[in-house]
Amino acid sequence: MFTKCNSGSNPSTYSTSGGGVNVSSNSTSGVGDSTATPKMAEEMDDDQSSDLNENDPDEAMDVTEVENNRFQKENHLLKNLPYYKELQAETEEYLDKIITNLVNTILSQDFQIGVTIYTKSLKTYIVMYGRKFTKEQHIKLINLYVEIITSKECPLNIVNDVADVLNILLRKPELLTRDDITIAWRPLYDTVDRCIFHRKYTLSYNASAKLEALLKETVRLSNVYFEPGTVTQVLAEFSPMLCPTSPKMVFGLEMLKHFLPFLDVQAESEINEFMKHLLSYCDAWNNGPTWEWTVLSLFSTAAWNMPGSFDWTPYLPTMYARIMKNLELPVHFKGARNAARENSLKQFDYASVARWMVSTLGNRPQAIQHLCTFLKSLETYYNPTNHGKWTMPLGALLNELVSSFSLRLKKERYIDNKKRWWYRIQSERKLTDEEIDKFVKATSYIVLDFYLDLNICGFVLKNLACIRPNIIIPAILEKYEGIVETVTEPRKYMTTLRWVTIILLPLMSSRKEVEGYDGRKLVIPFALSLLPAIDPNDMYKTLSALGCLHGLFNLLPFVDCSSLAETLEDEDERELCLASGCLEDFLVQFLDRILNLIDSRQVENTRMADNRTINEGANVEDISLEKFIWAVFHRIATQSSTKICKAVIKKVVSFAFANTLETAVSGKLYASILQAFVVARPDIALPKILPQLCASIRSHISDEILDEEDIDKTLLFQLLLLSYITETDGVELLKYRSDIESTFDTVFKLNGKKGYTFASHALSRFLQSLVYIYPIECRISQADYDDPNYLAIRDWGATADPRFVKMNWHMPSKPEYDWAVEIFLKYFTTYSARLANVASFTESNADFNKTLLKNLQVLLSAYNGISTMLRFWDDVPVESEDSVADLSPDKYEFGFKKPDIFVPGTDMLISKKCYEMYTSVFDYLQAYKGDDVDAYIALMRGFDSLIFPLVESERRMVAVSKSSVSLSLQNTLDPKKKYTRGGLITRSYDVHMKRIRESRRCAGCTTWTKSHVAVLHSLFKLCINHYAKVRVNSQNRFFRVIESFEGLISRSVTSFFEPYLKEGTHHDEYKGTLYTMLGRSGSPLLHNSWAGLKQLWLALVHSPFSEKNSIIKIMERIKNSITQNFVYYPLQLRLSENAKMFDLAKSLLTKEQLSRLDYKIIKTPENPKIFLQLLNGLTEAGVDGNTHWRRQVMCANMLSVLIVDDPDVPVTKEMIEIFFDGLISHSIDIRRTTTTTLSWLLVLFKRQYPSVTVITKDALVLKEGESVHSVLQYKINPLSSSTTPTTSTWVLPPTNGHPATPSPYPIHIHKVHFGYSDLPSTLKIKLPTEDYSNFTTHQSSARSILLETTHRYLNNPDYLAKLLELWSLEDKTKTKSNKRASICKSIARNNGPDGVRLLVGLVHALGTDTDQWKQKCAADILCGIMYGMKLWNDEETNKFWEEALRPVFNDCLNSVTQETMDAWSVALQYPTIPFCQNLRCYPGSIADLLQALIGQMAISDSGSGRKARNVLNRDPNKMRFFIEFLRQRFIKSLETAQTTSVDAFKEMTFFDQVITNLQWRGGDLYVQTLDLVKKHFFDSPIPYMSVRTQLGRVLSTFFEWDVESPVPFNSELCPRYDTFVDFIFDRLSSLEEEAAKYQANEKDSEENAEIRKLLLKFKTAMEFIVSATWDNESSVHPSFFRFIPLFCQFESYDPDPEVSTLACSALAGLARTLINPKHMDTLFIYLNQASLSPSWRARLCVLEFLKVFALNNTSVFTTSLTWSHQVVDLVLRLLSDRKLEVRELSSKIICGFLHCLLVPEPMELLKSFQKTTQTFKRNRQRAKDGKRAALIPEEIDTAHSAILGLCAFVDTHPYHVPAFLPDILVVLTTHLHDPQPIPATIRKCLSDFRRTHHDNWAIHKTKFTEDQLCILTDIFVSPCYYA
Repeated sequence: MFTKCNSGSNPSTYSTSGGGVNVSSNSTSGVGDSTATPKMAEEMDDDQSSDLNENDPDEAMDVTEVENNRFQKENHLLKNLPYYKELQAETEEYLDKIITNLVNTILSQDFQIGVTIYTKSLKTYIVMYGRKFTKEQHIKLINLYVEIITSKECPLNIVNDVADVLNILLRKPELLTRDDITIAWRPLYDTVDRCIFHRKYTLSYNASAKLEALLKETVRLSNVYFEPGTVTQVLAEFSPMLCPTSPKMVFGLEMLKHFLPFLDVQAESEINEFMKHLLSYCDAWNNGPTWEWTVLSLFSTAAWNMPGSFDWTPYLPTMYARIMKNLELPVHFKGARNAARENSLKQFDYASVARWMVSTLGNRPQAIQHLCTFLKSLETYYNPTNHGKWTMPLGALLNELVSSFSLRLKKERYIDNKKRWWYRIQSERKLTDEEIDKFVKATSYIVLDFYLDLNICGFVLKNLACIRPNIIIPAILEKYEGIVETVTEPRKYMTTLRWVTIILLPLMSSRKEVEGYDGRKLVIPFALSLLPAIDPNDMYKTLSALGCLHGLFNLLPFVDCSSLAETLEDEDERELCLASGCLEDFLVQFLDRILNLIDSRQVENTRMADNRTINEGANVEDISLEKFIWAVFHRIATQSSTKICKAVIKKVVSFAFANTLETAVSGKLYASILQAFVVARPDIALPKILPQLCASIRSHISDEILDEEDIDKTLLFQLLLLSYITETDGVELLKYRSDIESTFDTVFKLNGKKGYTFASHALSRFLQSLVYIYPIECRISQADYDDPNYLAIRDWGATADPRFVKMNWHMPSKPEYDWAVEIFLKYFTTYSARLANVASFTESNADFNKTLLKNLQVLLSAYNGISTMLRFWDDVPVESEDSVADLSPDKYEFGFKKPDIFVPGTDMLISKKCYEMYTSVFDYLQAYKGDDVDAYIALMRGFDSLIFPLVESERRMVAVSKSSVSLSLQNTLDPKKKYTRGGLITRSYDVHMKRIRESRRCAGCTTWTKSHVAVLHSLFKLCINHYAKVRVNSQNRFFRVIESFEGLISRSVTSFFEPYLKEGTHHDEYKGTLYTMLGRSGSPLLHNSWAGLKQLWLALVHSPFSEKNSIIKIMERIKNSITQNFVYYPLQLRLSENAKMFDLAKSLLTKEQLSRLDYKIIKTPENPKIFLQLLNGLTEAGVDGNTHWRRQVMCANMLSVLIVDDPDVPVTKEMIEIFFDGLISHSIDIRRTTTTTLSWLLVLFKRQYPSVTVITKDALVLKEGESVHSVLQYKINPLSSSTTPTTSTWVLPPTNGHPATPSPYPIHIHKVHFGYSDLPSTLKIKLPTEDYSNFTTHQSSARSILLETTHRYLNNPDYLAKLLELWSLEDKTKTKSNKRASICKSIARNNGPDGVRLLVGLVHALGTDTDQWKQKCAADILCGIMYGMKLWNDEETNKFWEEALRPVFNDCLNSVTQETMDAWSVALQYPTIPFCQNLRCYPGSIADLLQALIGQMAISDSGSGRKARNVLNRDPNKMRFFIEFLRQRFIKSLETAQTTSVDAFKEMTFFDQVITNLQWRGGDLYVQTLDLVKKHFFDSPIPYMSVRTQLGRVLSTFFEWDVESPVPFNSELCPRYDTFVDFIFDRLSSLEEEAAKYQANEKDSEENAEIRKLLLKFKTAMEFIVSATWDNESSVHPSFFRFIPLFCQFESYDPDPEVSTLACSALAGLARTLINPKHMDTLFIYLNQASLSPSWRARLCVLEFLKVFALNNTSVFTTSLTWSHQVVDLVLRLLSDRKLEVRELSSKIICGFLHCLLVPEPMELLKSFQKTTQTFKRNRQRAKDGKRAALIPEEIDTAHSAILGLCAFVDTHPYHVPAFLPDILVVLTTHLHDPQPIPATIRKCLSDFRRTHHDNWAIHKTKFTEDQLCILTDIFVSPCYYA
């Protein structure tokens, strides 16, 4: 006999009796990371600290600490494995192998395969074992990977993997300090810039998106290690990009957010100063700028990482106002323009908002007060009845807010910050208890009273329950108790059920001495209340209840402690003990309900035809139900004492033999219950079920039924049970050996498919039970549940200490192993013999066909059952010529030896024998039985199991992390993320399974032999089978292999495809081949050697064309996959032998290891030759006239990703000609593809101009009185300007000039954002070339070929005529015009004037044609050419403009029609975006691209919307010729604006599009043009609305820069608002008389000619104000407030509806503004003036204004009691207005003020209203009694005002009943018989109250007294007609 072993036993020994291995995890101190998956980035905290399910290593101090202390952080779950000691040597060997091979592959420059493989292996190592390496290795690995990723020679296709593993290495900053490692920020930025924004060759969109996210994460994690002085360098680099209207500001702010060292204490003061600077930007530009969310994200990052260091108090009002405005709440001014229209393209960044809000807290009363007020204002919008576009952002905001608060609280109070060396916060700036209580009450009030989305409120309540359980848990249970009594609202019941599920752990772990109450006493009543929820008619509710019970049973031991009640002194615990006596009854009741549920789920046949489909599969509900039932009963069996478990098992077993269930649904549901018990308690369950079941099965099987297909239902049901219960403890199965063997022998005689299928499943699970390693139990406590003195109630909800968890494992004993091998060989020998002669068959064999499927299925089941003990046979490895990676298999130890299993009587391994049999059967099926789909699928599974063997059980353990109640088993505030004991056991088992899967993957595939290739080739043959079902299943398995190893296996399978891509291939084989080539993510078309790519791509291009739609679609998908996912890999790497990377790699090894390392640099001299052959092959196919046009398109797409800027890549003239010829192809698809590609190539191989890098401070020579801003301003006439001309002030010094360039050469700053905030320290100046006909000087061979080819084609009149003919055809695609303009711009830049002169001449005719498509084509070409003149010298530019462009532009613009207006507007805005839909290759930043797209979308809407700001990148002084041209046309249009609208509107539009891009450099242009406009402004009123609208937009552009700029200026950037507003207002003063006259007598007012002219001027002024308030991004100027009284009077001007509409829009724009607090008093002056207007409509407008303005600026009002009193007094005065409409709207405004807490003393206001009503009541009674005169109307109006005020208090609380509300309602009922309109107002108020409080009236009515309820009932209930 063998003795029981433990984790320290000899690996070669087995355990027998008990079969378990007891492992105590307090044997070592290793702590590690078991969940380091790619999702870790989401779990990380922004301060770069994540717990990742690890414990503090200092807590694990024991005897092995000395041994393991050298490791950084081992995965603590490894200590729970039964083979932990053997694991130590294995992990060290594995790490040594990884590091050695990593160094070898780096030194050999094997990046494509070797570095990629071992980088992924290092990631796998960390995932499984944690950071189990030394500190020195950790530092060296980080340094090495930083060097790799920042190396310019690093191929882009490995950056993803390198960045991924580098992020994991950096993710635990507590392990390394800044003293251990520093990282330079500049190389990282260069990497980001090189890989994302300025790539020298194409990178697909899919790869680019992932790469960008990974690199930004790398920067974030590296931030903590940035070297000293980084902050100064980063600010100097990105500050010049801070220009408010430039798209570059988004990019600059994004980079500042990532690279500023917020975690560096020394940089704190400098960052704080910069934050103040940015906040001044926000104050000056608060009208929805495009960078608003980016800067808020920057603020959030700074505040979160520097808690308490920056005082946000002065900025809180404006910041909260900005957030409130962007929530897009449905509060608008009279339905005018949508207040959030400009934000429709932006996403509300609720994560940044939440973190910023939480970061501002910390012993700052103002911050928590603002936050509570903010939440109070949003309260009603969370109600489900108020659903809208704001619902999801508000819910997400609440979720993020609570999560961020919980995380901050965790860092401040629960985490030991001694090791978090980077974290800093002053003790006085930590969260106080008062703040915590206020926050919890404010947020829980929203969640508990408004039933939000289940997912959102679950996370919120989970965090809140952990923060303040004494507040949340009682509130939730109170809600549940109130709702569970009424089942009329299932939505609320389901929500509250989820709530309770979420808080199960805090509920059960609460103790009276800590939380003040004991939640355990509520558990059993709650569990009993869930029984009615198990309803067969409501499956969703049933599944929810089972999920809740599963979470509950995880925390609850089912032990009867009632006998111990008398021994306890604590009364609560005594009650609990007594209550535990009913647990057995509860489980029996629960089982009865489940059995009834199962019985109701039976599927019955109603027709014989149903027999064929009944077992096809259960629906989703049944599958989910089966999983839940198994999980719940597994917990019952695990957590129950023996006594209770026996009682339940007895009832379960009796049901099995008393009932027969169908096997499709109900039978599986019941079998899952039985299986749960035999898995958890086999010692109790198996004796009661297994012998009797085996005997019954044997008795039912007789010779008569062996060949029957439809066997007896009872037998079938029992076979199903057998297949389930054989998955149990292998040691227990040994006790029933004879029964099991005899039963298997009997059941395998069945030849019916259903019979042997169940038998095969039973065999597979039986073998797995014998040979698998798995935990035996997973209880919440390791105590003996049968101990009579065990007090189980004290373990309810208990968490476990990982150091002292003892686990019992099943380790295969020798008897188990021997029995498993015996059974396996028995059936393997029997059924393999039946297939032995299949290779000799020469014709179809009927007898063989009958048993073929059974034979295959039994063999496969037996193989899968013991697959962990089998290995792949040895063979010759497949070598890769371009890799030196060591692909030998890794060694994995599991505590026992696994001897090889051979075919009896031979030395052949089982796996090889299976392969030979499968191959023979496959050949037989192909020859004689090709229609046997089931046999093909069985073969497919067999081939797949040889490479990826089955290594895990379906239901051996339930992973807690995957359960529906995983949140309830973790405490979010616990830094150690403590789990229950069962949770720790499950997670340990997960670690074991990861090792198992990895071991089988490595043993099967890392050593890729020729036999593996043969197996995969057999699987490939099934991928091209005739039947789609076989193809789909086989392809999925084929893809899994390819994806696991990508390029490594792709090289081996390349030869599979080519034979099936030739003529004569069957359609199914051809289609299957194409689908298999496409793959999912690791396609051989993408990840392969260059030789393989050449073979496959050329085979694809020459493959036969098919008109079948399925083939066309798959070919299109292949083409798109190549263009979107292909990543170019350099043909030859050029790394210096002295590269720092090599030295760092060598430092990882000792000298001895290096001496043994025989590395040699991999050279691939044949790659350029292969690449050239590929290019030539694609080129020949592309120009071949016999090639189908679809293949030509594919050739063009393939070439587009191969032609790159690499000296090794040969670019030939023929390849370039393909794209030029494609532009005039007759196929529109070819034209589109070549247009896209050519636009990219012209940018990629653009002409190299000579350049000079100058130091800014040396090149810029400022004279007295000058500044950078004045020098860079646009000068209308430089020679006559008062300041020194730019061309003579800032020039290139002669010593630095280019020899061929006249000196001094003027410096043009084309990037408009440079100079506003600052200038970069250095500038790279490109100098013009003198000879554009020289194609070779300073140019590479590829550039020379492209320049020469372009010149030749562009000087061919016939080619250009054909090109323009095709370009001018109607094409409504959105991207064509962009590509046309891009091509023409690049040609002008590269080839100079001679390259485009002929083209301009031909375009002249198009531009003057009346056809709109020809004009659009001309617009794109001309504007593209004009913007391509950027680098021409001034003489050539002016000459070409005067001789060629100016006449053409003049004639073309004169010919513009209404249909082509938008096209010209877009073209003038420079729509050339170097962006391709497929290639995604753009040299600018993503922010530039998005802004450009947004700009085009904005201006395409007929000139409406926010002004577009594209990336012009042109110095306005360089473009003076064109700006002055449009300016002169604009001035002329002012003179004709009174006579014609089309021309004036056209010229104003064009001028506006150009000056918009001047931005802050407008200078003289704005001032002088405004002077001309003012002359025409009032002298000649404009009668046309379109002209007035466009003129208003132009004027608003002039004034946009009149802001309180944070940047000091010494020059005038633009005219001043104040002066111009005074100018307008003085000339419109007579309008007040007209308004007063109209309001006095509307019918008699007459409009004379002077008034009409004045109104026209007024309309123009209003257009200007509307554009300034809606379209400009700068803050609304306070001078506009002067117009409010005038606008209010004209808002209802009926004689001219346009005036009314414009006044409404202007007021709406002013109402939505975010006001600067210092301008508030000015606004009140004009609001009070407007409120005193004699027109009631004007007074109504004031209220409408306040409705919007007060909501957006609530936070500003609350900062001053004076302002709050002023605005409340203003509304109260209007509440007493004589006009009913004014009073009613005032009541609504007061309601809003009360809701937003704007009323300083609401109770005093309530008393005043009540006093007024009482006075009115007395006066009315006295008048009724004749004691005074009758009531006058003024008294009724005053009383009505008070009633409206009371109604406002009622309406303020639509979903609650505060203490004072019942009295108000009673008071209102006493005035129902007052004079009108008082009764109508009261009835409406009471009706609204009843409607909004109806849902929760059962709760609300408790706030009323009996008398009050009687009064309300009399009002609410209508009297009966028959009463």
